[in-house]
Amino acid sequence: ALFPRKPFQAIRSAYGAKLAEFYRTHEDWCMRNNHPCDPESVDSSVVGDVVTSAQEHALAFVISYDAIQDFPGDLKAPPGPGKVVYVYRHVDNEATLEYRELLLSDIEARFGNLRLRSLLEPERLQQIFAK
Repeated sequence: ALFPRKPFQAIRSAYGAKLAEFYRTHEDWCMRNNHPCDPESVDSSVVGDVVTSAQEHALAFVISYDAIQDFPGDLKAPPGPGKVVYVYRHVDNEATLEYRELLLSDIEARFGNLRLRSLLEPERLQQIFAK
């Protein structure tokens, strides 16, 4: 599976840790709301299109971690990180496939307000995947 891909990177890992702590300390909330309270199974949805580059064997998409389901009461699970960009390269080879996750706001600060497809240009991919 391309998404979610283990091992999780920093953004999803941090969000999962916050959820795990919330679920651990609010088991009654989980039962009352018939919620699985699994920090690896989080609300997420694709925002817009998945863009691809056959030439670069790359793809990118935006995931929103905003809550999909609303539960009654004042107690709420911790909010997600908002919109996160996932960029993959070497999708044609499982052995070399790699990905990066970046907050959409960080992408915009770094590259300006550009089209998602622009992230798949060779020079941008090099910048995104630079160690």
